[in-house]
Amino acid sequence: MKATKKEANSMCLEKLVEHIPFTLPELKAFISLVIIVDVAKGRNKSIDQLWSNKWGKLIAKATMSKARFKEFFFDI
Repeated sequence: MKATKKEANSMCLEKLVEHIPFTLPELKAFISLVIIVDVAKGRNKSIDQLWSNKWGKLIAKATMSKARFKEFFFDI
């Protein structure tokens, strides 16, 4: 686990981005949103559309920001 945190911090330094560790409630929210995204993608909606003002799902916006969702998605 320490090596994983060290690697994440190293990657963030390379990108000049602050690494904010994920919490257990965020992980649970992320998993729930992955299920919603999977169902919605079956209806040909992209991740960006789920957070859009016109086509977005309120549950996605209320759960976490699109940027935080993508951070989880690409870190895992």
